[in-house]
Amino acid sequence: MAFQENPLNEANKINNFNLPITGSLGIPNKPAFTLAVFGLGALKNTLLKNEAENIDTQVGTTRYGAPIFKFSEVKLSTSDTELLLDTAILSISQSKNIVTTTLQGRDGTVKEYISDGDYEISIKGILDSGNMFVYPEDLVKQLKSICDVKDNIEIKSPFAEMLGITEAVITGYSFNQVPSGYNVQPYEITLLSDVPLIIKAQQD
Repeated sequence: MAFQENPLNEANKINNFNLPITGSLGIPNKPAFTLAVFGLGALKNTLLKNEAENIDTQVGTTRYGAPIFKFSEVKLSTSDTELLLDTAILSISQSKNIVTTTLQGRDGTVKEYISDGDYEISIKGILDSGNMFVYPEDLVKQLKSICDVKDNIEIKSPFAEMLGITEAVITGYSFNQVPSGYNVQPYEITLLSDVPLIIKAQQD
């Protein structure tokens, strides 16, 4: 009885591919099989499908239809207002409260750790009306009303929440006009993270 060569091996020879073989039956893995049998186009579609299955969760879209993923979403909330900043970029840093002491005859200083400092937060972005001939006046007024709150505000952002930040106090903000782009308004907000202070009454 004549031995008939496996067609996968033949395809491998024709295309000069070395297929990684897995399992006791000598079956090639899925990408290699797809490449050898169906060609490069099919392999590309397979890889793109696998990549799409592993992307972060989409939570919405911008006014132009671009996707907003969970780690790029920022919402600022007060007791009566909530505003989604769909093109915001966060920068977060933290300092530590350290007391340094100089000792005679000793180079350097003695450091005493006291506590972690507040997170310093910067939010930069652009308010966009969605119409190139319309200034985003309502969005600017809404954001300004949030910035003028004389209390802490709530930050709803997976990126900030990942670092343990859910509330902050606004320390400053700015709106700068740009020479072109009538329908957009850049902004920058600076904040300090805030942790609610809980005071327990002492019982006699």
